[in-house]
Amino acid sequence: MISQYLNHVLKKNGILVFVVIVVFVLLKMCIINSSVSNYTDDIFDSLIRETYDLTLKEKENYINDKQEYVINNFDKDSIEYHNYEQAITLYIQYLNNANNVKGYIDFALTGEGLRLPTLPNDFYANINGFKSLDTPNVIHQAQYQCFLQLQHFFYIPIVMLVLIAILISANSEYGIYKIVNISFKRKKYYVMENTVLLLFSIVLVITNFLLDFLCSGLDKISFTFDSSVQSINMLSETTVNCSIGQFLWLVLAVDLVISINSVLIFTIIAHYSREIKKYFLLSFCVIIFVSCIKSIAPKTESVCLFGITDIYKVFVNSGWSNILNTNSLFFYVALNIFIALILFFCKTRQEKCMYV
Repeated sequence: MISQYLNHVLKKNGILVFVVIVVFVLLKMCIINSSVSNYTDDIFDSLIRETYDLTLKEKENYINDKQEYVINNFDKDSIEYHNYEQAITLYIQYLNNANNVKGYIDFALTGEGLRLPTLPNDFYANINGFKSLDTPNVIHQAQYQCFLQLQHFFYIPIVMLVLIAILISANSEYGIYKIVNISFKRKKYYVMENTVLLLFSIVLVITNFLLDFLCSGLDKISFTFDSSVQSINMLSETTVNCSIGQFLWLVLAVDLVISINSVLIFTIIAHYSREIKKYFLLSFCVIIFVSCIKSIAPKTESVCLFGITDIYKVFVNSGWSNILNTNSLFFYVALNIFIALILFFCKTRQEKCMYV
């Protein structure tokens, strides 16, 4: 029965599934083309590599000497001079950012060393976090910012929403629900279906992550992965003590959690509603509920289940060691109660599914 059903789905809906995937791949490629940075300044790259293992003070001395050398040895109207000037200016900008974070750390530890007249928001509430931070480094910024921008478009939950709808259509056409209700293979069928969906979503997540990783150029600067995550300007005021490499693993972990949770919830709704109209109605109700909760309590973005998320805010709000904070746990409870209520009050078929 299972093999016959799979053959039916592939024959009747294989083209539709292929079209859905192709559409989202093309959309992803458009996002990549509009977001990927073309920054490949060899001079700036060489400055980073030559000073990577130096202390911040040694970096200051190095870049000052380099700046003086360029002024004395290059014609100010030459292309080389302008290229060096731009690279040195950018390097100094990132060096100042690293020194500012170092100032926050020193001020938290000793009450001295602050380089800016102002402190980050909630500094004293997070002072222990600043005390534990490692000294940031001067690294490439464009590639990491590009990667985070690409991660903002996380399409896997949307793909699974549509694919599960296609399965509902195929199930209704083939009469699979009636077959599984009278068959001893019912449990085996549902386990098989859910396993295939979950594995497919995981493959999509990993593929999406690797695509963003390679297109943003992070593979070319992997030597910076052991730097403190505060080396990235947009993450400079976070109080999470981890390396950039650990942060990338966190990004992948959050993507997997979002995808798996969304597939499980869509599958539960699909098994209960068993009709396209009811499936989309219930799914959109849940999505709207999630969006409302997200707007009311932004810190729940760490468990936003449908791709409406921002990994930067997930990291800043939740932290590395406390990814499931109090708001997130309340969100889980609220979401489960909401799903239970809409399923209970929705007029669906009377036969029960093992997932309800």
